[in-house]
Amino acid sequence: MPGSNTACDAFAAVGLTCDPASHAVGTHHTLPTPFVLSGQSGERIELRARLAHWDHEPGHPGHPVENEVVLDLGVELLELKSPTEVRNAQAQLLRFAERVGQLADQLQVLQNDQLRRAVTDPTTELGQLLAEQNIPVLIADGPNAALLDSPLLFQLDQVDRDTLLLPPGAEPNDILRYVRDAIPQRAANRAAGRPAWDEPTDPSLTAPPPPEQTSLEDELSTYLAEHGLRLVRETGRTHVDIGRLANDMCIVVPADMAPEAVLECARKHVAGREPVVKHGRTWTYIDREDGAQRTVTCPSFCSNDHSRDILTPTYAQDIWHQDHAEGVRVSLTDTHEPPTPWRVLEPQLAVVPRSTGLEGCDVPHVNIELVDGVWTNPLGPDELAEFIETLSDGLEKLRLMHSKLVSARADWPTTT
Repeated sequence: MPGSNTACDAFAAVGLTCDPASHAVGTHHTLPTPFVLSGQSGERIELRARLAHWDHEPGHPGHPVENEVVLDLGVELLELKSPTEVRNAQAQLLRFAERVGQLADQLQVLQNDQLRRAVTDPTTELGQLLAEQNIPVLIADGPNAALLDSPLLFQLDQVDRDTLLLPPGAEPNDILRYVRDAIPQRAANRAAGRPAWDEPTDPSLTAPPPPEQTSLEDELSTYLAEHGLRLVRETGRTHVDIGRLANDMCIVVPADMAPEAVLECARKHVAGREPVVKHGRTWTYIDREDGAQRTVTCPSFCSNDHSRDILTPTYAQDIWHQDHAEGVRVSLTDTHEPPTPWRVLEPQLAVVPRSTGLEGCDVPHVNIELVDGVWTNPLGPDELAEFIETLSDGLEKLRLMHSKLVSARADWPTTT
């Protein structure tokens, strides 16, 4: 059958086994593992999830060649008459949800491979157009790719040209239309100082001059703080990622990414992320380890939003209680480029009651981010007092150096 070996090999590449029996009807299915829910009186519901690939076969007119995840939810009524039956069903549903998550990751790999071939194929109109316009393409990958999802594309400024960042599963025809429609506006936008893919709200108006860098930086800093995101810039990075680093939810971007582009990505992430759950100090969650429901009472200092912990099964050791304080900003540079504002000495009060990590995390402690991405170990009261004393000694040395500098400047015209 056309395409059989290719589809079977693609399944094998992501750790799946194709069911040969599915070939007879023009598809490729993985072998589904049933998750069985049962009651005392013998009723059963079988939940199945599998990855499927459709070939372009005469038996399926109009069905496109594509990969998809098929869920068989066995929709029936199941009467559970005891707490044990309910907990068993809950555990099976959690395992089924984890299996669906694994299939989502494997589907993403298959779709990204298919998309990568589509945008680099010189025989297609899309491949030719991207090559002619010298537009490189990045395809979102990794566990946070879903956070970057959008109806079409994200745009990143890369020095003197544009890079298109495609979400998983983007349709080649949609990409082609998007690029073809945007090309006439690119030169005008560049000449006006806007990103090449920017779409003016009113094309009849001349674009205003670019805002001052400081106001853009301030707007970005305020927005990130309001939505619990920390900005991390990485030299050599070519794409945007959003996820938890150390103790914070971070947006990780290329070192030279423009503030307005970072702000756009942050806004799209906030618009698409999970809803906020209103909760008091006491709330419940499902323990991902055993499926049990557990109750948590936040300490009085906790200002964390626990919506994600409440909405999705969570490991107990991943529940943090924190109170963040603003650090200070100083101008620094680690290159020969002009200095830029960096956050330094940013403290947080924290406790991880079921911590399996560093010693001291399971009681209230203070973590201090000395500079972006560089942290102290958990500090207890005595360690924090010693740390403060050490910084005080350093400040005294800086004050002494300041007085020497003032004298040196005063003498400078007479000593040259």
